[in-house]
Amino acid sequence: RAQFSRRRNSAAFTMRATGGGSYKYAAAFRRLGINLLAGDEMKCILAGLNFLLRNVPGEIFSVGVITSPLATPAACAELARNYRAEPPPSEYLYVNIGSGVSILEVRSVGLAEEKGEMHTRYRRMGGSSLGGSTFWGLVRLLTSCSTFDEVIRLTESGTSANV
Repeated sequence: RAQFSRRRNSAAFTMRATGGGSYKYAAAFRRLGINLLAGDEMKCILAGLNFLLRNVPGEIFSVGVITSPLATPAACAELARNYRAEPPPSEYLYVNIGSGVSILEVRSVGLAEEKGEMHTRYRRMGGSSLGGSTFWGLVRLLTSCSTFDEVIRLTESGTSANV
C-alpha cells in the first residue's frame, strides 16, 4: 500500500493524467500528496497506440474499404481467426469513439533523436458530439436492454436493412 505525504505542496507521488479532470481535480489530488502531471489527451493516446503498433505483435489488422468483412460479429470472429500480421503503418486514420467521435489523420514523420521515439503528427479530420453516450441513451429508450452484452446479442440476429 502506498504511503502519501499529507504536507501541503509536497507531492510524494506523481501520476500522469489527461482530460479536463486532470486540471479540475489537480488541487484535490495535491492535498492527498499526489501531483497530477497533465498531458495532451490526443498526443498521449497516439503515443500509446504507436507503442502498441510497433511493439505488440498482432495488435493491428487492416480492412479493405470496399469489401469490409466487419458486417457482423460472426464476420469479425472469422477475421480474427484468419488474421495475418502486417508491419505497422506510417499513416493511418484513428477513430476515437467515446462520448463523442473524433477522426484523426496520423502520420509518423521520423524518429525523435533525443528519445529514439517515433515523432507523430496528427490533425483532426472531423467528428461529432454524437457517440457512445448517444448510442447507449437511444438503446435504453428503444429497447429493454440493460447491458451492453444484451445489445450485442441483438445485433447478431438483426439486420441494418430494417433500420
